[in-house]
Amino acid sequence: VIGRIDPYAYRHRVRDVMASPPAIVDPATTLKAAIDEMAARKISSLFVAEGGAASRPVGDYGIVTESDMMRRIAEKGADAFSLRVGDMASRPLQSVRGNAFVYRAVARMDRLKVRHLAVRTEAGALEGIVSARDLLKLRAGAAISLDDAIEVSATPAEMGRAFALVPADLLHNHSRHE
Repeated sequence: VIGRIDPYAYRHRVRDVMASPPAIVDPATTLKAAIDEMAARKISSLFVAEGGAASRPVGDYGIVTESDMMRRIAEKGADAFSLRVGDMASRPLQSVRGNAFVYRAVARMDRLKVRHLAVRTEAGALEGIVSARDLLKLRAGAAISLDDAIEVSATPAEMGRAFALVPADLLHNHSRHE
């Protein structure tokens, strides 16, 4: 059973996988402007704070996500686009320390049923964000690259190079515990 535990979340820190700097908008920003900002940056959430300032205590911020926006549009139709994001931002902001291991972020997201966590410094200031999508993409990325490398390997040497992509500790743990 131990060999089936993914060591990634127990070796990497949240700070290593977070997006930074955080995207912050003023509460007076309209839903339409916020959607445009998110689309331009290719992100799924925005922090909301007076003046759009960064590096303040996490408690000074709210968050608005794609899901929040979609619910408002479903409720209000086109009228939703003129709403202020400050009126729909979720508070209090859920967060995790940047130096915490990734497993803590995963557990907190699961317990709170959220897909975004603010990342805070030891002093409590906002420094970034981590999303469930980011965590999945990072974990899936290595497996997809490995699968692709194996798929296109035409020689034993190419297969060996593909096999070298597998983290040694996964091979070691797998062979001992299966």
